[in-house]
Amino acid sequence: MTLTFGGTGSRSNMTHTVLLGDGYNSRQSVKYVFNFRSMSDSATQTDSLTRETAINTTEDQNGSPYFLLKGDDSSNNGYIEFQSSINRLPMNILLQIFKSLTMCELLCQASLVCKTWYNLCHDPDLWRSVDLSHQHKADDNVLSRLTSYSDRVTNINLEDTKVLTSHGISLVCVKCKHLQKLKLTRCFSVENDVLMMVGTSCKNLQCLYLDGCYRISDQWTCSEGLVKRGLHVRIYSVYIWMVVIESVINGPVVISDQWTCSVGEGCQQLKELVLSRCSQMTDVGISRIAENCHNLENIILDHCNKVTDQSVRMLAVNCPDLKTLSLANCNITDTGICSIYRMKKLEYLDISNLPGGSITAAIVSQLTRKCDNLECLNLSLNLTIDDRCIQEVVRYGQKITKLFCVNCSLSDEGLMGIASHGRNIEKLDLGWCKDITDRGIWAVTENCPALKYLGLIRCDSVSEKGVEAMVDKYPHIQFSTFFMESRKLIQKAIANGFKFMAETEQNK
Repeated sequence: MTLTFGGTGSRSNMTHTVLLGDGYNSRQSVKYVFNFRSMSDSATQTDSLTRETAINTTEDQNGSPYFLLKGDDSSNNGYIEFQSSINRLPMNILLQIFKSLTMCELLCQASLVCKTWYNLCHDPDLWRSVDLSHQHKADDNVLSRLTSYSDRVTNINLEDTKVLTSHGISLVCVKCKHLQKLKLTRCFSVENDVLMMVGTSCKNLQCLYLDGCYRISDQWTCSEGLVKRGLHVRIYSVYIWMVVIESVINGPVVISDQWTCSVGEGCQQLKELVLSRCSQMTDVGISRIAENCHNLENIILDHCNKVTDQSVRMLAVNCPDLKTLSLANCNITDTGICSIYRMKKLEYLDISNLPGGSITAAIVSQLTRKCDNLECLNLSLNLTIDDRCIQEVVRYGQKITKLFCVNCSLSDEGLMGIASHGRNIEKLDLGWCKDITDRGIWAVTENCPALKYLGLIRCDSVSEKGVEAMVDKYPHIQFSTFFMESRKLIQKAIANGFKFMAETEQNK
């Protein structure tokens, strides 16, 4: 950890940089590297030197550390007292410095320096955002404690956590009523009851990430298991207790689409929703969200193969501010594409890998005429996309900077259209388009001045010599071919110490 600070006096202006090593504390002599620059009153006399010194760290009466520098001064037993303590900085400045530290650096290192730093490390302003992403050992108790440092937690990231339970997350959602962003990516324990709590308690929620949470669905059953759990743990939602009581009296209760209704009605400020690979989601749930969350700007539904044209129509009707729509591998047809025409503010659209033959080139070619704000368009893995479609797309999509056409039915004719109208295209991926040749690629590279990336993996009709010539002529463009990517992998492996079998045998 590096701390840079300055001290001023009547006779000198000094700037100091102290590098603090791991494992230090306020009562330990630690070896530091200390860069010291002193400027005297005379502008012509400047003394600049660098020393490696030992610093004794002690505490004053207020619990703040000050340093004794081992130097050339014979006074004080060879130590010079270092008066410019970092703790003399205003507290708001120190807080800004501490905000650059990670959670582990705050709790395991900085908080051990002195009492002042301990208190600063637990300041509520530092804990409005709690990030436990990839912390596989973090459990419910850790999450509960970290979210208790501040009463205004606005951001919680639990991506790829393994031990946290659905119940523990539910309790935190109830406690953090000011939550604006909740990331539960690949939290496989998350079930519908967590989202019921979110809808009930988190009225200010704006971003909700649930990609990979395969347990959530449009329907869930409150059976005997939930009743038993409800009798032994504290659940703060009155609604849940009503369900439990009803199930005790009347048996298991099937609740249809309750979490989507709860989130939709309770989180009406929601702007971003990610539901990738939530395979149990259907049109019913998406429609409920669309009906209630009119401020929605970004929604990702990749690999939700039960989502159909009905969801797209509801989003088009109810969410006029939609900017991002991702429908990769959803069950969308031309009817859904026509609904997208109404999304005038759309900037990002992914309709890759739709069911075979479900969309036609004639319908897709109208997209950029209707949605003239599109900046990124992914049409990959749709064999119905042909040269004429791409020509229409780039002719009217003058704002498009990223175009993905992997494994589409393109030839050099389509690339000529891109060369004629795609002057703003920065990223173009044509992988697995086996009918394009050097002629089309040269036309694109020569006529698209903004181009920075060109993907050509498995474009088998494009020669390696042609690509090498383009690399030499257009060094600002990153070309991607099978051989180039393989070469990069080999070079990276060698740099990391990997030895190939042939090389190993030669050494023997």
